[in-house]
Amino acid sequence: MSVVIFNKSSEDIVSGVRKCGVLPVEPKEEEKTLYAAWQKDDAKAASLLASAVSRSVAELVLTCNNAKEIWDKLHETKK
Repeated sequence: MSVVIFNKSSEDIVSGVRKCGVLPVEPKEEEKTLYAAWQKDDAKAASLLASAVSRSVAELVLTCNNAKEIWDKLHETKK
């Protein structure tokens, strides 16, 4: 997995440093923007991870909801 090269935003998503917040019922524009940015960066990181593994390994992470879950599952299966 160390062959995958992340940019800073992807690394923060995968490591769990940058977490996705829950939008309130009536979110402010800034909250919407931050939420959308996290979703976009998470999708990029998840796509990068999924494209870096074999098909059989990718099948193991199909049920993961975000890039951090994928990363954690990959580390779990590596043990």
